[in-house]
Amino acid sequence: MRIMLDTNVLVSALLFPRQKMNALMEKVATDHQLVLSSYIMDELFDVT
Repeated sequence: MRIMLDTNVLVSALLFPRQKMNALMEKVATDHQLVLSSYIMDELFDVT
C-alpha cells in the first residue's frame, strides 16, 4: 500500500511536532511504503 502525503503535512510534522502527528508518521513509516515525488521534496526543501 502506498500513501501520499501533502507537503503541508510533512512541513507541519517537522516544524510543529505533536504526539498525534508523530504517531501518524511512525505508523506511515513502519506499516507502509512512503513514496515522495521529487516535486514534493523540492517544495519541502524550499519551505524549510
